[in-house]
Amino acid sequence: MGKRFDEIRAIETEYIDPLYGIYRIDEPFASTLNHAAIQNQIERLRNIKSLGLIFHFFPAGNHTKWEHYLGMYSVAKNMKYGLNKPEREELEWLCLLRGLGHLPCTYVSASAVFMAIKLSSGFERRLRALIRPIASKICSGCNDGEYCSDKPNVAIFENHGYEALRGALSARKLIRLPSEIDIGHRDSLARGCVCPKSRSYRICNAISRYDYMQRDLYHTGLARFNMSCDEAFRTLNDGVDTLEASPPMRLLDELYDYLVDSLYLRPDIACCESLLAKLLAAKLCAGEIDLDALIEYDDMSLMRNLEMALRSSPMAYVKEHPAVFIFRVDIPIHWFDTLNPTALEMQLLGAKGSQKRKLLTYPEEDGAILSVHHMWDDPEGGPIFRVILNVVQASKKIRPAVSIAFSLRDRFLGHRLEDSLKLPEQILAYALGRKRITHDDSRVRASLSSMFKAIGEGEANKVIWDTYDILLRCADRKDLDIPPVARRFWRMLQHPARMRSRSLRGEELGRVWEVMLTGLCNIASNPNIFGEAWVPIFGQLSHLVRSGANSDGEVYEALAYASELVSAKRGRPRAVLPSMRFDTDKDNRNDKGDSKNEIDVVSLELWPESVEIRMIECTKMGSAGKATDDHSKLERFKGILESQRFSDLKVSIKVVSNSQVGKDFVSIGKLLKPGS
Repeated sequence: MGKRFDEIRAIETEYIDPLYGIYRIDEPFASTLNHAAIQNQIERLRNIKSLGLIFHFFPAGNHTKWEHYLGMYSVAKNMKYGLNKPEREELEWLCLLRGLGHLPCTYVSASAVFMAIKLSSGFERRLRALIRPIASKICSGCNDGEYCSDKPNVAIFENHGYEALRGALSARKLIRLPSEIDIGHRDSLARGCVCPKSRSYRICNAISRYDYMQRDLYHTGLARFNMSCDEAFRTLNDGVDTLEASPPMRLLDELYDYLVDSLYLRPDIACCESLLAKLLAAKLCAGEIDLDALIEYDDMSLMRNLEMALRSSPMAYVKEHPAVFIFRVDIPIHWFDTLNPTALEMQLLGAKGSQKRKLLTYPEEDGAILSVHHMWDDPEGGPIFRVILNVVQASKKIRPAVSIAFSLRDRFLGHRLEDSLKLPEQILAYALGRKRITHDDSRVRASLSSMFKAIGEGEANKVIWDTYDILLRCADRKDLDIPPVARRFWRMLQHPARMRSRSLRGEELGRVWEVMLTGLCNIASNPNIFGEAWVPIFGQLSHLVRSGANSDGEVYEALAYASELVSAKRGRPRAVLPSMRFDTDKDNRNDKGDSKNEIDVVSLELWPESVEIRMIECTKMGSAGKATDDHSKLERFKGILESQRFSDLKVSIKVVSNSQVGKDFVSIGKLLKPGS
């Protein structure tokens, strides 16, 4: 009988891991982990999926947090470099126990906690009271305590850092373990859970990334990847800084970026997590789920509580709200803005002060589902956030999605032309039933370049210097982020000799003209702020058309485009896109030469209660038949837009032509009045 008992004990301390094979938990770790207080926590981690809700999308990814921490222990145990015996033992304890504070369903619970901090002062006080003793205990003896920007309270309550929250809760559980459990120096272990400047914390983070990169790839089947422990951690001999900057760690960072896009922040997964996080945040704010209970839940406990609130399965609730993916964009935030994901989400929603409860209600009310994630920190700039927007498939409103897109553009993407123009493209694609859409400003650019040859040096100089004066006024405003190419234009003109004469000639005049056009096309992505800069060009185009010096249809197209930009009003956000091409058939991509699926100018404008899409076609000849064909084309696209049944969408069409054959036809003369 005694022999049989010994066999059972041996089996309990041996594990077979798909990554590392058979390994054994040595003493004193094995005996200590058998203590009832730790076993309760281990059992909880065994019932928390490492991938959280992602498991529902990748059923093979059913590995648990406890598997991850056992794997980390195996790596620490086999590390050969840069550690003495006490450091190794502390690192092994840390690998086994740093996950005690993991919340159920991982990022769902963390997002809900951070949202509840913002929405409920009572919840925030309870969480601060829970964490304060740990923070004061760990930070009080630190020489950097007064200046450290990573102290737990800042990282959790201001930055909404998930790792900081998990670390603080783990440290709390470590310190509160029964005194008879010998896990070494508890305060040092707690510091290794919380302090990013701690050597143990940094090494443990490297081990964690090494393990979960391989483990997540293996279980989801997304890729086959294997890196030996020796290869990954050999440079620890030269210090933690060298380890973190080593090629193996850089490779792991690249793998992480791949997993973020293909797994962790896939739009459907982000949408699912956002919906359930808001449900949990509401229960935390109302006190229906106690904070002390939440940190002891596993995945099933949490899902049962959410099921009681929904009176159905949480995943069934998600499936009842199928979503359409609209856009995903990474945005940089300046360090001095001190934004966290929840505050950024409120900004994009336009929720202020008493409206903050909208964080919980807008998915149901507006049919929009916004997910904001802190990605990484740029040392030279600031934090980078990823914004993902989905809309509920059954939603009959388009304004909320347009409002978020314009808020993103106006506040954060003014200097990034590609992203600024991609947002309205993606909104239009959604409005047209998820058709593929592209735009091309080459015809407008060509027309404006050729205009230079049709006007004299005096007129060209007037346009250049008037544009310079307008952009210079914008450049002095600290709240505007002018694209570099536009700044280059007005810096070219700041040479003292040029400023004195305010007159350019010959090749120099032509070169500055082209730089000006490039700058104008860049700032055209945000007409509400920079539309005024197009006034000199619009005036010169109008003069050319009135004088009959150029009757080319492409000049009319450029005039229509400039007219929409100039007439944009600051209080009514607008996007203007030239030469929009639509793919109406997924199997038959639109050819550039196919004019049937191309519109000269499309304008998207946000009104207080609605959205207006204007489509403008400039007939290239005076033929009534050609003008009628252009009108029929616009009517077809108008029908597609109206068939989506958005209750807050208005669609208007306009054919600019000398042949006045119907109510939607306007003359060139009328086009010369912006906003007509």
